[in-house]
This record gives sequence, structure tokens and C-alpha cells, in this order.
Amino acid sequence: MEASTKPVVLVVEDDDDIRNLIVRALAPTYTVHSAVDGTAALALLTTLPPPDAIVCDVMMPGID
Repeated sequence: MEASTKPVVLVVEDDDDIRNLIVRALAPTYTVHSAVDGTAALALLTTLPPPDAIVCDVMMPGID
């Protein structure tokens, strides 16, 4: 699958180890963007095309 045709996933997770694990697991199949919290995710969503899927922690500091 070419990089330009890969589905895009946004990973939002405040725990660095968990976020990195998810990103590494998805990277072979998907184009992955990541954010450390809800605020960073919203910023990415205003600058990038909409992702095909979002994997999001439901309990984070600030915006979750």
C-alpha cells in the first residue's frame, strides 16, 4: 500500500509509552498522527485533513 493511499489515524493519548506503542502498531498499515492531549488534537484537526479514524483516551487532563 502506498503512503498516499493509506488511511489516516489520529492517536490521542497522554501517556507517552501507550501512545508510542499504539503509533508503532498502526504505522505499518496507516498514516498516523499523534497528540498528547485533547487540546493538541484539536489543533491538529484544524491544520490537517480530517483523519479516517481517531483512537482517543477517554480520561485525560484538560480536554478529554
